[in-house]
Amino acid sequence: MPELEFVWCRPNTLAMIQNVWERLPLLTAATIDCDQKDHRCVLDDDGEATCVNTTRGNGVDCATTEDLDEYYCTNNATSGAAVCVFPPKHNCYDTKCVGKTSTIDCNQKDHRCVLDDAGEATCVNTTRGNGVDCMGKRLALILPEEMVLTVPQLKNLMNITARTMQQLGQQCAEYYCQNNATTGAAVCVFPPKHDCYDATCMGKDAFNTTSIPCDQNSNRCGFNETGYPVCINTTRGDGVDCAHNSTLDFYCGKTDTGAPQCVFTPVKSCYVQFCQGSGDKNTSWIACDGSKNRCDVTADGSPTCIPGSRGAGVNCNGTDFYCSEADGDPFSAACQVPSNYSCYNTKCGGLFDYTTTYIDCNQDTHHCSVNGTGYPLCLNTTSGAGILCSGHFSCKEDETSGVAACENKKSGLLPLWIMLGVIVVVLVVVVIIWVVKKRRSRSDDRASLLTAAY
Repeated sequence: MPELEFVWCRPNTLAMIQNVWERLPLLTAATIDCDQKDHRCVLDDDGEATCVNTTRGNGVDCATTEDLDEYYCTNNATSGAAVCVFPPKHNCYDTKCVGKTSTIDCNQKDHRCVLDDAGEATCVNTTRGNGVDCMGKRLALILPEEMVLTVPQLKNLMNITARTMQQLGQQCAEYYCQNNATTGAAVCVFPPKHDCYDATCMGKDAFNTTSIPCDQNSNRCGFNETGYPVCINTTRGDGVDCAHNSTLDFYCGKTDTGAPQCVFTPVKSCYVQFCQGSGDKNTSWIACDGSKNRCDVTADGSPTCIPGSRGAGVNCNGTDFYCSEADGDPFSAACQVPSNYSCYNTKCGGLFDYTTTYIDCNQDTHHCSVNGTGYPLCLNTTSGAGILCSGHFSCKEDETSGVAACENKKSGLLPLWIMLGVIVVVLVVVVIIWVVKKRRSRSDDRASLLTAAY
């Protein structure tokens, strides 16, 4: 039973008070209507209530705050006592009032629904009405009573819970409102995050082939009453998700129909370091580290370096290699494998504006590279370029470029061999002459003997 407060403005006897309390059940049952906004209640000596219009009567004060900033008045159905009703703020509001036999439009962001005695709905503009809250989601962590956790386990569980709550908070940080088409009941829609987002909105019905630009990274699509597409900037929209371990693993592209797609950029051993223009700009270039950037061209064909994903490159076998530009093509990467050359280059040359610039670099312990401007560099991480030679040789290099070459050496024993050859020939001739002479001498001796016998 609600408390009753009596304020007496004239002397009263104890008997009068006792009489009133004795008649309290009868009084509370015999209430009369009295709008005390401009009337007041008066009890006669018998305790009967009368509504008189001399001044205002009883009520309640509704103190507003920052959160309870609006209110409306209602009354207890039995006693008629005034009550302050503070309608809470919502993120999304109902758009209809549902009565006993009909449903009416009512934007309850600044209106509320009232049902009359027959149960029919009326939309009044005294304050806001019903809705739903889209924020303030809580994560409940319930553990079995018998579970015993060590301190490290508890810390780990708290960290996991904190990360989960953070992810849920990020996921639910954006929302938009929808309403049931029949009842007008508000619904919170939490659009999920995506890696790549649509860039257009399509219409429906008569406009199902009509599209308009709409970056759904921060906008979403809707329709007007005719079905024409509308780009709404309340929250993010549709997109696709790309499986990845790092943001460098992909970038967002488009299909032939303009839908978003994931373009994956796998890890390479060596990456392109310069971007080339196209068309009339094919002689222009810019530096671009392909390990965390990729090359593209602008509308006029100028080269551009886009951060956030990997660029083009090549894979190298093994681990013993260093990266350079491909021979004759500074816009392609190449793997260079150090070898035990016979002769090594002694200089490094530049690219682009430095194609005629050379610096000293002993490549038996160093190798060549270039900086972002194309200027040559000599790095001491491994050996560099050279040439293999065979036979008896000496190393020489080009005076300008330092490119190594093999120079075959003439043997230092050649004169000796020539002399030995001459000696052998002479000896052979001498021996032949001696043999011939020896034979002639014997023939002469025989002839003389035969002559003497006759």
